Amino acid sequence: MGVGSANEAEYFLILSRDLNYLGIDKFEILFSLINEVKGMLIALINKVRA
Repeated sequence: MGVGSANEAEYFLILSRDLNYLGIDKFEILFSLINEVKGMLIALINKVRA
């Protein structure tokens, strides 16, 4: 569920950029943070499943 929420946040972030609600500077920062969180969530899921 957490990864799905992160994917949804990523989608809305891209949409905000495409609709010019968000500048490229902030987009790049937020996009990298979302990817970092997704990586941590996936690592946690893999650890719990192991």
